[in-house]
Amino acid sequence: PQHRWLYRGQPERTVDGDSVVILLDLGLGVRLGRGNEGSHIRLLGVDTPERNERGWFEARAFTEAWMAAARADGA
Repeated sequence: PQHRWLYRGQPERTVDGDSVVILLDLGLGVRLGRGNEGSHIRLLGVDTPERNERGWFEARAFTEAWMAAARADGA
């Protein structure tokens, strides 16, 4: 499927293995988020263990590394 909209986002932090906080730039000086924090985004098609379940720490660490790589690339 073709995407209708494409926005720039600055990854801010990892919530868990399948949720992140991203500051979305909608253009024309408009940013999507709450106060100084970005928007909570659930990753499509990703389902990881919840907090206090086996594998949660590893899933979160993987997503943190992925977010760090995105920040380093300037994505």
